[in-house]
Amino acid sequence: MTAFTHKGYGRIYTNPEHIQVVEDIIKLLDEFEWGYYPEGLVTSWDKYPNVEYVGKFELNGEKFKEFCKKADIPVFIFDAGMNDYPRGYVKTLNREEIKQLSYGELK
Repeated sequence: MTAFTHKGYGRIYTNPEHIQVVEDIIKLLDEFEWGYYPEGLVTSWDKYPNVEYVGKFELNGEKFKEFCKKADIPVFIFDAGMNDYPRGYVKTLNREEIKQLSYGELK
């Protein structure tokens, strides 16, 4: 199942030094789907909650997060649905919450 709404908006956030590695992981996981990759989908934390149009790009979020976690690369997949100007979370997240969220463990 894809982590993003079909023809919706979203983004993947990580540390600036990991952007290229994260994109390489996406390409490794599904080279066919890489052809639909929207340029700029992976970005740094400071761009949150700005999103990009996802289009037809599909990402197996669980497999992707598993690869990133094994590589100790924090990522946060943000699916904004059909909203191109999402508000994001209403409260400021602390360092521990960001760490938990980046590995998909925040409840």
